[in-house]
Amino acid sequence: MSILETSREIVKLATRVGNPELIRAAMTAMSEVFELSSTNLELQKRLAQLEKEVEELKTAIYSDPFPLAGRVTKNGTKNKD
Repeated sequence: MSILETSREIVKLATRVGNPELIRAAMTAMSEVFELSSTNLELQKRLAQLEKEVEELKTAIYSDPFPLAGRVTKNGTKNKD
């Protein structure tokens, strides 16, 4: 059971008990859980994006950083390989 489902169950239980303060506290907690879950999802997406960027940068760094080095002379003609 996820934290959101658990929060909903607590709100249902508080409603059955009928204590307005308990219902209010349970609703507040559920709102906070929802907000934190949303923030967590956004952070996970951002982390995935940053990990992808890191991998792209690693690829760029470890691939041939100077693809033309040693292949073109100062006057623009190609060297013989």
